[in-house]
This record gives sequence, C-alpha cells and structure tokens, in this order.
Amino acid sequence: MYWLKRAVYKIGRESRTAGKRLAWRIFYGKRFSMGKDWKIRKNTEIELTGRGRISIGDGMITRSGVSILVDGGDLCVGDHVFFNHGVSITCLKEISIGCGCKIGNNVVIVDHDHDYRGSLEDMVSSPVFIGNRVWIGANAVITRGVSIGQGSVIGAGSVVTRDIPPYCVAAGVPARVIRYITEGCGESESCGESESCGSRRGDLQACLPGLQPAERKERRDIGCVEDRR
Repeated sequence: MYWLKRAVYKIGRESRTAGKRLAWRIFYGKRFSMGKDWKIRKNTEIELTGRGRISIGDGMITRSGVSILVDGGDLCVGDHVFFNHGVSITCLKEISIGCGCKIGNNVVIVDHDHDYRGSLEDMVSSPVFIGNRVWIGANAVITRGVSIGQGSVIGAGSVVTRDIPPYCVAAGVPARVIRYITEGCGESESCGESESCGSRRGDLQACLPGLQPAERKERRDIGCVEDRR
C-alpha cells in the first residue's frame, strides 16, 4: 500500500492536467479539495501530513518550484490566487489566503517558528490571515501570527512581523506602512472577484468548507474575505 501511495503521489507531482488533482484526491482523500479552472506546473509540490487539511478555490495558478507543506494544520486558498516561481508555504496550524491574491517569486509564508527559549526542536505556531486581492512582492517573508488586510501591497524583500491594515503599502525589515491606498477602497463589502467569493467582513476562517474553526485568542477584522460555507 505504501508503494502504491508513493506512485500516486508521484503522478500528482508530475502530471500537468486533471491527473494531478485526481492523484492528490486519491492520496489525501477528503482532507484535500480543489476547485476548477486551475493551472499548475508539473513540479509544484503539495504535501499533506498528519491531520492536515487543504482547501483550494477555483482558478489557482502556480509557476515552477512552488512548495506547499501542510503538517497537521489547515490551509485555505481562495479563488484566482497566483503563486509565482519558488513560493514556499509551510502550515502547522492555520494559513488562509483570500481571493485574487498575487504572490511573488520566492515568497515564504509560515505560521510557525522555532522556540529559541527552549529546545530548537519545539515549534511555536500562530494563524496567518491574508485578505483578498493582496499583492506580496518577491522574496518577502510572512511570519507567524500576522494578518494582512485586503487590497494591501507588501514590498519586495519585506519581512512581515506584525499586522498590516487594509489598503496600504508596507515595506521594509520589519515591514511598516509607508502609504495608504485611497483609490478603490471605499466602503464596499465586495472583494471585486467572482460572485463565488461571497465576500464579507470578518474572519478568513469562513473559507474553510466543513472544517472546524481553529481555537484563537482573538478575532481580527481584516476586510473582505471569501465565504465558502
């Protein structure tokens, strides 16, 4: 059975078409779901271990070298999200990415880090929330426990260590708000994507279909998000 699963996983990693989604669904079962109209390069890697779960919306596009590892956490990716070359996502607890996001080359998104106060083998994890229509520039790093509001832009090479409000440009190490985006923000509740986004203000947890909300100490209003319930 182990070798059969490894063969199916290899097909999923190397296939260009619907065989990829079919292989991943066979390999991971109900813990993995993906929408339609997606374009994934054959060397995109998606690995799901432990009790982790992945939900991916419609129209996702990946370039070469994209790596997604979910080890016991919940990963939700909204509709029409673009991952450029070399993007790395590692999820131990919860990462949510809203509709219409553009993720640049070699961006790293993690919801955990090593506990330097104890054993370096121990991990500390906190959820990461990225709102709709966020653009993250090349080589940026998104660290654990942060929220990025909808419509914001993260400059290339930035390290995001704290929450970023909606409709702003943030850059630097650590990333700081350098200007606000006034055009197009308005008071609209719509995310500007497809109707399937069913956007609302609130918690990005709403885009995890059938998954139990993770326990969190606080809720953050980060703007328009997808509702897949």
